[in-house]
Amino acid sequence: MKRADILKNLNEKNLNFSIVAEALDVAPGHVSAVAGRKATSKRVADALAKAIDKPLDEVFDDVPEYHVAAIKPRSERVASLKELVA
Repeated sequence: MKRADILKNLNEKNLNFSIVAEALDVAPGHVSAVAGRKATSKRVADALAKAIDKPLDEVFDDVPEYHVAAIKPRSERVASLKELVA
């Protein structure tokens, strides 16, 4: 989605970049920059996607670094390795 589309979807929910920024304790300009692909922040991108009820990969389909699979917690990785080498 483009910045304007994100803003339109926010407005439909009576939200805007300032409200998202306040919720995240960041500057409104930063939220706007992330929406416009002038800055990157997975945290802000996640918040924007959640605010408009859309999947992150749909809102930011053109930002591959937001689509990296989450790393499992260390305890899970250790348990998996223990099973593997047992």
